[in-house]
Amino acid sequence: MILVLSNWDFGANNSPERIARALALNGRKVLYARNPLSIFKYPRVKHYQIAPNLNYFDTRFWGLRVGQTFLARYQWHHVAHTMERHAESFGDEISQVLFHNVFSYHGKPLLQRFKLNGLKLIHINVDVTDAKENADLADLVLSIPPLSCQSLKSKLGDKVIQIPQCGPLEIQDDESTHEAMTHLDGINTPILTYLGVPSSRLNLDVLMAIMRRNPQWTLVHFGGHPIIDLPNVMALPWMPASSLNQVLARTNVGIMPYNCADQMQHGCVPLKIFDYFARGIPVVTTPIDYAKYIANLVYVGTDVETFESGICEALGENVESPVRVSRKLLAAKHNPMLVGREIIRAITN
Repeated sequence: MILVLSNWDFGANNSPERIARALALNGRKVLYARNPLSIFKYPRVKHYQIAPNLNYFDTRFWGLRVGQTFLARYQWHHVAHTMERHAESFGDEISQVLFHNVFSYHGKPLLQRFKLNGLKLIHINVDVTDAKENADLADLVLSIPPLSCQSLKSKLGDKVIQIPQCGPLEIQDDESTHEAMTHLDGINTPILTYLGVPSSRLNLDVLMAIMRRNPQWTLVHFGGHPIIDLPNVMALPWMPASSLNQVLARTNVGIMPYNCADQMQHGCVPLKIFDYFARGIPVVTTPIDYAKYIANLVYVGTDVETFESGICEALGENVESPVRVSRKLLAAKHNPMLVGREIIRAITN
């Protein structure tokens, strides 16, 4: 059984979550665990099946402060033992541990405990700014960003393997779909979508200027509260993944105005690219490193004028354009089943 440790909840649908699902789709038994929660604040432990071969386990510990005392070793031994015992309840044993950034909750002793128990540690490198300590501790590094992979390979050699970003799983619509459509009803202007919460990772000044100059466009993002206080900016509440289909069905252009002055944003491989591409939707992005690998499929803008121009070009793109087919073909190469096979090859060699 493969244990996947993540900094997020499974519903966040970030890289570790998609990788966990991709492995399960390929027949590997996966136990997914998020950051441990305080047993004093959250005494009830959750565990349930997410999908065939994929189980969720809510871990508990005594607290971060305990991790700074002589009791730390006992705390993490207890957490590791609990995870191993839970895997045994499914009739299997943990053999490999995939982790993103376990240091976010001071979990280095947890990984060390697993290593002492003979488990293979595999770091999922999703950002160029991931702490090098993660890679040093791991037996194998699976790196998604090309920029990060090049840097890590120069230091760690064959221990580093590049893997593709994991695209979206095809999810059937459910009752939450109606909620998504209700929020979008009445919008008669072109819809620009950012699949996330606009934050400091974006160039918000550029985004605000563009939306102010173009009241004929509507920007839709998630988070519940508009980050930009303009009448043509709408914030959707967080919704299940099944609602994403309808949001994207109404999307004219996907936008990714990342702040490229930030090394982390410049080197990222956004999941949302493949969410857009799976439907052929044109995308306008700032010049992140990954954009050069898909230059014929995206529009690139560096400032207000060029990004705005890119949006205009994207809006004018013919819906029958062959480039839309090319985007779908690229997204298909990143589907979870294929990515899962690549990861399995990497971790079994």
